[in-house]
Amino acid sequence: MMRSSFTMEEKYISEGFAKIDQDLLELMTCLDELLEELGQKEVKNRLPWIREEEQIKGTKGLEQAYSIAFQLLNIVEANAAERTRRLKEISHGLSSQRGLWGNQLERLGEKGWTPEEIASYLPSVRVEPVFTAHPTEAKRGAVLEQHRLIQQLLSEGDRPDLTPSERSEIRRKIKICLERLWRSGEIFLDQPEVADERRALMFYLRDILPATVTQLDNRLRWAWNEQNYPKDLLGDPSTRPVIRFGSWVGGDRDGHPFVTAEVTREQLYHQLHQELPYDATVRAISWEERKDGSVAIAQEIVVMRANQRKIVLGAGGQQLKAIGVAARTELAKVLDRKVHLNLTVVVDETWKP
Repeated sequence: MMRSSFTMEEKYISEGFAKIDQDLLELMTCLDELLEELGQKEVKNRLPWIREEEQIKGTKGLEQAYSIAFQLLNIVEANAAERTRRLKEISHGLSSQRGLWGNQLERLGEKGWTPEEIASYLPSVRVEPVFTAHPTEAKRGAVLEQHRLIQQLLSEGDRPDLTPSERSEIRRKIKICLERLWRSGEIFLDQPEVADERRALMFYLRDILPATVTQLDNRLRWAWNEQNYPKDLLGDPSTRPVIRFGSWVGGDRDGHPFVTAEVTREQLYHQLHQELPYDATVRAISWEERKDGSVAIAQEIVVMRANQRKIVLGAGGQQLKAIGVAARTELAKVLDRKVHLNLTVVVDETWKP
């Protein structure tokens, strides 16, 4: 029995690797054709895995091509893993995947837990994935979107009922995504600002997580039903585990608290971009951790001329107050704590944008 199970696992692994080879060859062939069409023959002839020509240091665009190629490898690996998981579930049910709900519920049942005991415990489960955005890892939102589209197209291409015309259309769309990657660049050439990192985070919050969290909820329900447990025990959302998301975006700059000045600067430009286009900056003055867990931040907005100071202050200081309220609200989200923000405006004629 043990040998039969092991052989079945070997079969899934073998098929998974074969799927990776197949999909990677297809995507790399698409990239090869695209580079030919764009006149990038020198880069095309040095693509990894499908070309044998020796790499020549200094070949313009080669780093970009390799960056795209290795990301394609990540995509086909993820696609193959998902396909293998689905095949195992089709053949052996939800409990076949260790670590997932089906397997965990089955193991609890084998240990003598009743459905009522499991249901009473589930609301105490807390899961909190935390997003980080280290400057060396940040990718453009446009790039992340193309990665997502390629993976979707790759999954769509697995359908056995596709016509030749439909497969040709999928291939055409993949090449469009690859061209966008080639033209936009995989990573930021300069260290991204907090605003860049936040936009990247918003891609996941807006385009990925809503469907993912719904899928997690569905899988718990499917696994529960597969064990023939009473459905009414999970009828109310309050009876299920709690998932929330944390973020270190803006706070992961080698522990430097003055990164928060970038958030204030963003609000300054947002509210005064027409009257004060890039003729101001924000300096961090102090950062004080308080016993109640909040933080007191002092910053000064620096302008070059006295008339610019009047613009930032506004009538009766109302403009500065509005900037402060907006910046404090954003900082509280970035830092996940209460923020006390003190803003002042100073004139520094030696400062230059």
